Amino acid sequence: MPKPHTSENLVKALHAARQAVALDPRSAEAYFQLGYAHSYAGDPDKGIAAAERCLSLNRNHGYCHVLMATLLICAARSEKATAWVQKAIELSPRDPNMNLFYWNAGQAELNMGHYDAAIEATQRSIMANEGYPWPYVALPAACAHQDRLKTAGEALSKFASLQPHAATVAVVRERYLGRSINPLYRGQVERHLIAGLRKAGLPE
Repeated sequence: MPKPHTSENLVKALHAARQAVALDPRSAEAYFQLGYAHSYAGDPDKGIAAAERCLSLNRNHGYCHVLMATLLICAARSEKATAWVQKAIELSPRDPNMNLFYWNAGQAELNMGHYDAAIEATQRSIMANEGYPWPYVALPAACAHQDRLKTAGEALSKFASLQPHAATVAVVRERYLGRSINPLYRGQVERHLIAGLRKAGLPE
């Protein structure tokens, strides 16, 4: 079973974020970085606690709203994630990283089995930044579930051109399961993302 990231860099990031919080417990940015590190550690519950603290100190921290969406997705609470994305968009409607906002929305919709909404959100992410690879994973999965196999295949081809070493079920599965130890989230990934990618024709 793939495990959450445990690299030396991640350990250092967690240590640095905890130190920053200890040095300045009133720093919203310190708690944001701690939540971000917990996200990459595959521990969304701890990340949510840090993100909540960040927002209690700065309720207009736009990227923390996006982080909260990511963490809620990984905690198998996708039904709450899209509202956080929408708030981030309201706070920064011309954000240069808008593709990440819509990518999170698309992933949340996919994990709930809302394939039309997932397609719409991931297409918006692609429109915001055609060179960002990961919407080309959620998009073909959602399309395949709706038997839109031509569109799914085109998206997979684009993903393979952007991430040639990641364009297999095994690599994508490990990456996404590594985002959380939550068994409900893992089940959602298997049912909606991985099953969709296999149907779309992503090689094992």
